Amino acid sequence: MQILKKHSYNFFFIIISIIFLKIFYKSSFQIIGGGWAYNELFINYSGGLIRRGLIGEFFLIINRNFGTSPVIFFSYLFIVLHSILIFLYFKIFKKFKDLGIFLFAIIFSPVLILFPIYENDVYYVKDILTNLSILLHAYYLLETRKNFEFNKYRKFLLYVIIPLIIFNLFNHENQFFFISVHFLISLYTCKNKNIKNVKPIYKTYLILVIPVLIIIFTQGSWDKLSIINDSVEKFGATINNQLAGNLNLAIGGFIKWHFFYQKIENFFNFFICSILTIGIFYLFFGYLIKEKILILKNNIKINYLYFFVPSLALFILALDYGRNINLITTHLFAFFSILDLDKKKLNKFTNQFKNNFFHSKLLIIFLIFYCFMWYLPQGGGYAGIADFTGNSLIIKNTLLYELREIFMILFNFIDNNFINLPRIIV
Repeated sequence: MQILKKHSYNFFFIIISIIFLKIFYKSSFQIIGGGWAYNELFINYSGGLIRRGLIGEFFLIINRNFGTSPVIFFSYLFIVLHSILIFLYFKIFKKFKDLGIFLFAIIFSPVLILFPIYENDVYYVKDILTNLSILLHAYYLLETRKNFEFNKYRKFLLYVIIPLIIFNLFNHENQFFFISVHFLISLYTCKNKNIKNVKPIYKTYLILVIPVLIIIFTQGSWDKLSIINDSVEKFGATINNQLAGNLNLAIGGFIKWHFFYQKIENFFNFFICSILTIGIFYLFFGYLIKEKILILKNNIKINYLYFFVPSLALFILALDYGRNINLITTHLFAFFSILDLDKKKLNKFTNQFKNNFFHSKLLIIFLIFYCFMWYLPQGGGYAGIADFTGNSLIIKNTLLYELREIFMILFNFIDNNFINLPRIIV
């Protein structure tokens, strides 16, 4: 039992890695999901500067020079990106190893690592780079917390985080709505390390004003959309008409989405998804802060949520709410992960919970549902329209299904290559 407890953390991530290996393999010869996110990867600068065109332009350059097919290019790109994401989560989650059964719920939550597994339609979404930037930011601070040096941190911001944010801004504009969270992390770090002169941090983030203005004033148009579609037609890709729209189109889409296409039960599903993701993460880590298990300085404690307010605009500008929830929860978790942790109080908290018969058994019942019986759909509980065809259901066989798939792959491999196993008829 002691050995199992000691190695359970590594075992959790072995399971995660195997689950991803399955989808990595599939992605090398077929398109994952419904195809809308894959098509968006082809947005490029054939018709001039336009939002979301950076990765697509890189692909066209690689394709012209080396003849690389889009399936291979994007397959390897997202294998690398998802692998880095898993690595960052592995390193960051280590801080919370003593959470015990609570950590199991966080690791296998449908909103974080496993979001693109349970909802394949988001496997190719460009949001992954936005999430990578905040997790990389948090990871650096965790790795340097014992020997933190302000000058080195500023260089890390200047040469790693800021360039990555700029890349992400041209890759997808949703990065704009989370710059404030990066700034929050920097501001909190300086206050926590008693850095009195934070002006260099302000100056570093001011660099982002230029790319933000470029993105704001780079409008799409029907002419640009037509030229882009012509440039990717030979790959069988089609770019969504939304790329030619502006803020008025987004607001109009928001009104039609909520008041013409959706029903009250869809809003209820969205409400449940929000509670089981953002709500649970905020309440759980908020409780740890309240009990001073996680140490949050008083001068930030009252105001830190204000830095997440810009991200709420995504619910007007982007109608696939599951992606928005994933982005917000990831950034919320990244911020909580950099806070100082009192391990003695944490052990006391987990022991008290385990020794309370009613609470511990109730938690197990909830975790069975939370990790095995529901998922976060792309629409966050809302049904899809147009190219977004997702349904509004949130009940789904998730982790057990993935484990069954892995079992069948291993079973068939052994059966075909080593020994004859009992036949399974499904």
